[in-house]
Amino acid sequence: MKASKIILHLAGLCCTSAIITSRNGLEHREALKRGLTVAAGKDAQVDIGEISVIRTNLEDFAVECNPTIKFFDPLGLSTQNFWGTSNDATISFLQHAEMKHGRIAMLSFVGYCVQASHIHFPWATPENGFPPSELSPPEQWEVFDPIGKLQIFAFVFLMEVWSEYSGDHYMTTGGKPGSFPSFRSKTGEKIWLDFWDPLEMTSKMSPVVRRQKLAKEVNNGRLAMLGLFGFFVESKIPGALPVLDYLGVVQHYDGQYLLPFNYWDVITYNVDRTQFMSGTGAAIPTITPW
Repeated sequence: MKASKIILHLAGLCCTSAIITSRNGLEHREALKRGLTVAAGKDAQVDIGEISVIRTNLEDFAVECNPTIKFFDPLGLSTQNFWGTSNDATISFLQHAEMKHGRIAMLSFVGYCVQASHIHFPWATPENGFPPSELSPPEQWEVFDPIGKLQIFAFVFLMEVWSEYSGDHYMTTGGKPGSFPSFRSKTGEKIWLDFWDPLEMTSKMSPVVRRQKLAKEVNNGRLAMLGLFGFFVESKIPGALPVLDYLGVVQHYDGQYLLPFNYWDVITYNVDRTQFMSGTGAAIPTITPW
């Protein structure tokens, strides 16, 4: 009978925690602790640990980002333990991944708008080896020199390695999801410009203001991801988004978004380029597709 009471108390507690999101992390923690104490017995000592604090902070931050929807996790990813790690590390990974994808989407969204508006530097002309601005953004990327693409991918790879192996990792105690480690030597001296906060603006903000700015950044990132995919869908299925179709701002694209080197046969391209530069191959009148 006692075991049945404990199970019922725990079931009710879990349902309540899943449905109701507290605005105050401390109140949520204390309510959770009281519920567990009731389930285990009034004389039991309950320690809910740091994992509930991290999850509570996650749920509170979700309310700050969207007070209407609040905490939304239909797949239950925030309750998992990825790669055998703790739930703390899993939540930190998910937060870090969302922030990174949001920032990349914001850059991509702005870049798409600029390229679609045919805005470019004066020297970025076809005569200098740049794709024509009349092409749509995905077409400009498609015909871009693969050597340039490889340079971009190599730079991103190096930044990823640095972010994963320098400083406190975001999935460990002391790590901060969304933060990019500073370029500092072992002695702590700055050796390059910080990517995370180059102007040191966040260090001058109060914790409350910094959290509000982070909520706005996350919301803008989510909106940018939706907007960018809206561009992609409209470019493949004209009329799928009536507003974009009415404005006529998205050009049709026949290529493949998931093939970054789809125009070029990279191996053949590099072999021909090497033979041409060494004088052992036939003359190549042009290496540009336009």
